[in-house]
Amino acid sequence: MRGRRLAIIIVLILGLIILLFLYWASQRQDQRLVPGVTVTPTAQPTQAPTATPGAINTPTTTTTPAPTEEQQTTVILAFFPNTSRGGDNCEAVFPVQRMVPETQAVARAALQELLEGPTAQEVQQGYSTSIPSGVQIQSLTIENGTARVDFNEALEMGVGGSCRVAAIRSQIRQTLLHFPTVNNVVISINGRTEDILQP
Repeated sequence: MRGRRLAIIIVLILGLIILLFLYWASQRQDQRLVPGVTVTPTAQPTQAPTATPGAINTPTTTTTPAPTEEQQTTVILAFFPNTSRGGDNCEAVFPVQRMVPETQAVARAALQELLEGPTAQEVQQGYSTSIPSGVQIQSLTIENGTARVDFNEALEMGVGGSCRVAAIRSQIRQTLLHFPTVNNVVISINGRTEDILQP
């Protein structure tokens, strides 16, 4: 009998131990589910970006446009009559300075300024022009010191009188002759050099 009681006691003790173990295990599980407990996941290592073969990996930048450089200019001369300085000399013409964009074709630029006539300020200073409006340069060549310039028919439209014709020729000639590479000027209209600019 005593042995049987002892066995029962041992079984009860073992059962109690098992119950205590199960209770303890259930308490640990409940603690994991208690609200307010934040579980921080293990951070994954960040992989450095890799360069794609053939691609250029550059940081994004904001490009500020460089300030534009001031346009280069050159000074040319155009020749006009001046009533306060020329007197009765029909061929008397005087230079005025003009600033034009820098160009290799300075002779053509000077003629173009001549055809545009004097500015309002120059008119107040007594300058005028004998060249009629609507004149256009059709060609200009400079070879062996001779400048050959061809104009359209507007150059001789409505032109009358020997004094005005002389002034037109003088304006064109002097505007071209002030260049050191020009020693002679040949004027033509639509390719004609004879019978043009007749008084």
